[in-house]
Amino acid sequence: MTVQLDIGGTIFRTARMTLTVKAQGSLLARVAENMNAAYLVFADRSPKHFELILSFIRYGSDIDLPDSEEELEEIKNDAKFYELYYLVEKCDEKLSIIEANKPKLSVINSEKELNQKIACLGRPMIVIRFNSKHWGEVFHSTDALTLVNQYKSVFDIHFMPLAHDATYFRFSIHDNTLTKFATISHARFFKMPKVEFDIGGTIFRTDKITLMEKASGSRLAAETQKQNDGYPIFFDRSPTQFQFILNYIHTDGLIDLPESERELKEISREANYYRFPLLVEKCEDKLWIIDANRPILQVIQNENELVQKLACPRKPVVVIWYNMRNWGKVFHSINAAEFVEKNKHAFDIYFTALPKNKIHWRSSIHDKTIRDFATLSEDNNNKIFIGSLQFRMISFLYRKGPLTDKNQ
Repeated sequence: MTVQLDIGGTIFRTARMTLTVKAQGSLLARVAENMNAAYLVFADRSPKHFELILSFIRYGSDIDLPDSEEELEEIKNDAKFYELYYLVEKCDEKLSIIEANKPKLSVINSEKELNQKIACLGRPMIVIRFNSKHWGEVFHSTDALTLVNQYKSVFDIHFMPLAHDATYFRFSIHDNTLTKFATISHARFFKMPKVEFDIGGTIFRTDKITLMEKASGSRLAAETQKQNDGYPIFFDRSPTQFQFILNYIHTDGLIDLPESERELKEISREANYYRFPLLVEKCEDKLWIIDANRPILQVIQNENELVQKLACPRKPVVVIWYNMRNWGKVFHSINAAEFVEKNKHAFDIYFTALPKNKIHWRSSIHDKTIRDFATLSEDNNNKIFIGSLQFRMISFLYRKGPLTDKNQ
């Protein structure tokens, strides 16, 4: 039996058995136990991650969690609300890995430690002596990490605290052959001139010199040159990808592009507006790669080919008999490629054309051990075909048991 959940205005359908068995002990399981097919339960929560939560319930830890800390925290909070504590644990594990892999500054805490590093030099070393009270006058946001990353191929860069009464940062450069740079420099560190941008109501701040040197041909540099009133420079644009644009400037273009097609298109659009042609080109190159690697539906052309596919299946096989005239009625809430991608871990999915005089789509599920689902299933209402098929696939997986290397 299927149940319906209204999560913040978005309707999700799943098998009651999925919630009561696979999410046993959770809030969702307790709700499902008292539901029937006509019953609609409302939860005043964001629906943003609920599809992932349902997939986690259905398929367990085979589901990949996102790499974004922000998204992981959102999923974790939802998992706590729904009492899915195994998912909370998985989010915590991934957050711990992300935290452990974050770049950290190397800090020397004593003269003895400094002397040991100088004695065992592998390559040139820079020591920056700092007073934390004045850190913000020298570095802002991640400037210190940017400096380390910019020169890490040439120098080992370490930070060492100064006495509390020392006002100015100091530095020295140490090398086995060149010794004249080892004297501590007492030159004053002046605050870098800043420029502020108001992007659709969100304020961003960056170094004016960095901007004028590294983005001289951009719209940002052109507007900065005109500014003389001290107010933030306003652009009536979305702020969503502007931090990425700034990071692109700060790293001389050595920044990884996202994998999301939507984000790439957003970045390309903004880069074009702000006049960063090389970034536009990089986005277009990656979009082309994504398009080239887009999953192609596997179409069976005849009965002989179908028999060959069913003879030695690696995984359970789903066969969908389709009619092109009503394709849009079936794949209206999810496209075919997304449907295949969503279920590819558990099934091989093939499409084969119906005879022209047949209107209603059909499906069958084939497996070496479970044969109950191999009979053709036909839905008179093509609009619910995918939902019905998804339910059959869930029922099949429940019968088959947990996915293992042996039954995959």
